[in-house]
Amino acid sequence: CAFSDCDGLTSISIPKGVTLIEGVNFAFCSRLESINVDSDNEVYFSENNCLIEKNTGKLIRGCKDSRIPEGVSSIDRYAFSGCKGLETIEIPNGINKICMYVFEGCTDLKSVNLPNSILYIRGSAFKDCTALESIVIPCNVRDVEKSAFANCSSLKSVTIEDGVANLKEGAFDNCTALKEIFIPKSVKSVGGELLL
Repeated sequence: CAFSDCDGLTSISIPKGVTLIEGVNFAFCSRLESINVDSDNEVYFSENNCLIEKNTGKLIRGCKDSRIPEGVSSIDRYAFSGCKGLETIEIPNGINKICMYVFEGCTDLKSVNLPNSILYIRGSAFKDCTALESIVIPCNVRDVEKSAFANCSSLKSVTIEDGVANLKEGAFDNCTALKEIFIPKSVKSVGGELLL
């Protein structure tokens, strides 16, 4: 967690010799605007203000001005956590899970587009995204985990597509603007309780 919660940090420049970075190292760096990696670095590269691992295609860290490139295979935990100014994000097709804490505390995030390739929305993935107003849970999602959308106080519309399997305990805790939700027949359990 070398630089986590660095509110004054606006830019990251990774030199060629760095070989190990985890997303949690820059968690909740709320004012981050740009990410650059030396072109001679053998492990990482930057594209569209995203820090990406070359061998795996894993996005390690993004910022408010990021656009996730095609070809990214996964998004690391905490990759966008606490990004102030991030208002919209489009997840490319091919990514199969939204990891824990990825967008936690993105208080300006209003719009998210999840592709049909998503299978899992992990715990606290969108927790405290207080500006998020609507979300579509794609048909192939197997689990929406605990606290995935907790404290999303502006969330008014949740569309759960037919095919979604499980909604875990507290997935939508404290979503105070949410008045109703339609649960399709494909959902097998809600909060750990089996639907008969």
